[in-house]
Amino acid sequence: MPGWQVRMRQNNWFDPTSGLASGEIDLALWHAPAAIAAAYNCAELGVEERCAVLPAGHRLADREVVDLAELLDEDFVAIPREAGFWRDYWLAVEERGGHPVRIGAVAHNADEWLTAIACGQGIGFAPVTMSRLASRPGVVYRPLRGVSASRVGLYWPLDRPLTPAMAAFVRSCRETVRIGPACPGPSPLDTVPAQRRPGGATAPAAPAPAPGPAPAPAGQTSANGAG
Repeated sequence: MPGWQVRMRQNNWFDPTSGLASGEIDLALWHAPAAIAAAYNCAELGVEERCAVLPAGHRLADREVVDLAELLDEDFVAIPREAGFWRDYWLAVEERGGHPVRIGAVAHNADEWLTAIACGQGIGFAPVTMSRLASRPGVVYRPLRGVSASRVGLYWPLDRPLTPAMAAFVRSCRETVRIGPACPGPSPLDTVPAQRRPGGATAPAAPAPAPGPAPAPAGQTSANGAG
């Protein structure tokens, strides 16, 4: 797709579909629970562990590995209720065995979330890559034992066929990106025809225009912040 562009957008945590349901974006880059694969097509990029995100002065900040059981009674910095199932996933509700979650603060984006943790308002869980991409003073990341890993990939609705541009973007990611061990199973590219949906946008935008004021690109992908 020479001359095409991709526009990236960070999800604001108020839409559990990251804009997929409304058609605002074409592909979402998610660290997701394995169960979500039943509701979406997924081009897997790998599997990544979740880690504990703690204030630098936390009692467990110097530990090499932290167990979930040691954190069950901690205050957590949660994402908004509007995030739907993502809120429960990043609070590890499924692994708590019914133990209630204590919410110390609610954050509306990744920067607010990290700031609240640095200020001691609570702790949180995040993908391991966040320790490299979002390091900041006052916050430490520690390996976490007792929670499931995330399935990392590009997701799109089951009823939305891949356009040629979406397929090209997915293939380029699968060829150049690897996160942890590979996810099992066939690629949707092997089973989903690459078709353009009527009136739909594509993952890469339209060909780059001539010099001058540039219109907004037609298509987007979305990363889900701390999720």
